[in-house]
Amino acid sequence: MFASTPTSSPKDETVSANICWFPSMCCSRRAWTITRLAAAETLPITGHPILNLGAIRRDVVWYVRTLEEAMIRATAEFGITAERVAGKTGIWVRVGNTEEKLAAIGVHISRWVTSHGFAYNVSTDLRNFDLIVPCGIADRKPTSLEKLLGRRIEVGEVAPRISKYLGELLALEMKESSKKELLGKLEHAEQAVAISA
Repeated sequence: MFASTPTSSPKDETVSANICWFPSMCCSRRAWTITRLAAAETLPITGHPILNLGAIRRDVVWYVRTLEEAMIRATAEFGITAERVAGKTGIWVRVGNTEEKLAAIGVHISRWVTSHGFAYNVSTDLRNFDLIVPCGIADRKPTSLEKLLGRRIEVGEVAPRISKYLGELLALEMKESSKKELLGKLEHAEQAVAISA
């Protein structure tokens, strides 16, 4: 569930307050969430930032590089060096004489408000990629943090790290919030819009 709703600030200036919910890390103000696509243990963490880049920085390339940087820094905390590869969005790790993709990015921006985001392979079942050409890159394979570390790893070990670095890079305060709390904020924001209309 995502919503981008205008609310009034204490000074009665209109600001963009985006609210989103998934069962993991989240903040509101300009919103950010890290979650999983489903309960299945074999799916990646997905992050769905809903941000007003018009109020932050109107630069699509900068935004994509910021997503990459947050994941690169989080990956480094596990002793894995991730990097960018020229001409290929996402984050990559060197395996032998090639790179394997650890995280993919696919953003949508309309009127400088972002949606969609990234998929970071934690304990992803990589056999799922045998049926497709991931990101249209036929000569590179995906990998997972679990495969790189050679041990089981939980999403809960990774999501807070990505959230922390994204908050730092975007200068946002990251907060964990329950579904009930977020739905309450969304309802409050919708009421403020209805009153002002």
